[in-house]
Amino acid sequence: MDDILLAILNNQINEILDRFNSYHDRLRFTVEHGDDKSINVKIILEDGYIEFDIYKKPTNSGRYLSYKSNHPMQHKRRIIIGQLDRILFLLHSKSQKKY
Repeated sequence: MDDILLAILNNQINEILDRFNSYHDRLRFTVEHGDDKSINVKIILEDGYIEFDIYKKPTNSGRYLSYKSNHPMQHKRRIIIGQLDRILFLLHSKSQKKY
């Protein structure tokens, strides 16, 4: 697993981290705090709800695997399916309209 987003109180962070790290000896969880208290997910708080939007790092080139590359066709299809899943299943309906 790469990233996990939890909404918890500040005074519970160490307790939850200890609990996660106690599940298995080979799993190690860490907590990262950004300088500006930001994360690499665009979260919009509106009308008491949390809405997610696609976040792209400033270094994102917008390029994906070339169709003419020598990769298996299943990899090329999976890129398209993955992007569609991201838009359809993770984004709020207002954000979907942009894509």
